[in-house]
Amino acid sequence: MAVVLRPRQYKVAKLLSQGLTNHEIADRIGTTENATKNYVREVFDITGMSNRVELALWFIVHGADARATRRSGANGRHAT
Repeated sequence: MAVVLRPRQYKVAKLLSQGLTNHEIADRIGTTENATKNYVREVFDITGMSNRVELALWFIVHGADARATRRSGANGRHAT
């Protein structure tokens, strides 16, 4: 089963995999730090990862396949 992230979730996952803090991610994507924390939780829940190191490794392997497209109609959950 493939994991599909919505565009904002994908961006957060990408920045997390680069080692950015929640504060730095919030600055980059133009949200509050609290909103960013929610995105981080969503990404962890969707990918099944429990920490930033696991997510960084997951993103290296699966990141390109996790991006939602308009045609996929993905809602940020596992694709079937």
